[in-house]
Amino acid sequence: MAFETEKKYRLSIEEFEALGRRCEAVTNSNPPTIFELNEIYNLDPSRYEPGIIRIRTTGDKAQLTFKRHFSANANVKTHIEYETTIGSPEETRQILEAIGIFPTLEYEKRRRTFQIKGFEVVVDELPFGHFAEVEAEEGRIKEIEELLGLGDASAEELTYPALTEIFGKSVDGLISSKFIG
Repeated sequence: MAFETEKKYRLSIEEFEALGRRCEAVTNSNPPTIFELNEIYNLDPSRYEPGIIRIRTTGDKAQLTFKRHFSANANVKTHIEYETTIGSPEETRQILEAIGIFPTLEYEKRRRTFQIKGFEVVVDELPFGHFAEVEAEEGRIKEIEELLGLGDASAEELTYPALTEIFGKSVDGLISSKFIG
């Protein structure tokens, strides 16, 4: 069983740009911005339990993920997460739909990923805002916050799927949040 512990921050455009520069300075790197399409298949569309299935497509790569939230702390989220690379997102969609699991929402994201002190820090732009996530052991998140100047940043309690439900547009039963259209 794989666990993921992360804290998400909502950023202003100024904070977003400054964080990108700080991450570049700390890591002495300038990773590319990767465009992602995230498609969420809820096992129970009325809520996010017992979990979600996600197909994440980035360029010619795709991953299939099962994720279930289980922590009580609203600011630091812990998930059970299983993830695997898939060869064909289209074939995977067809398999899921053939067994009765249909997409409920989709969102696009532009992401830069940094490795800092052995942990992952991502800087994300979505159609509805700018965010950062620190994926680290809960006890180490504060250390990364201090290093990157995130201590005063607003913690975002909602997941990207939950934010997509709020800010996305419903088209034929699919809630969508895209940069254009």
